Amino acid sequence: MMEHQINELMERSSDELYEMAGKELYGKSAFAFPTNPQKLIRMGKEYLGMQREKLKGAICSNKLITEYLKSPKVQNRVAVIAAIADILTAAAIEVSPVTASVLIFKEGLESLCTQTP
Repeated sequence: MMEHQINELMERSSDELYEMAGKELYGKSAFAFPTNPQKLIRMGKEYLGMQREKLKGAICSNKLITEYLKSPKVQNRVAVIAAIADILTAAAIEVSPVTASVLIFKEGLESLCTQTP
């Protein structure tokens, strides 16, 4: 089930994924009214950008992820994304952990784990 969801999300553009995240965030508002896609994308980027930095240590110290970063072709991308989703689930973020983990993977897991603070 998760594998199918991950593969489906990997086919979407980053903006589509950020818009999905923005809709989830906006929908939790007491005053949730339809808004334009650009605003939703911006909301998703801002929120997930903050979460990404906050969870960097947990993501980058995960054994499966460190093995993937050493040899990306050996590890299954679905397993790596699922591992990130597990970390995000435990952190109780406000958007779909699977959507957020696909974004982290697509936008540069290696750069996240190799950049210095």
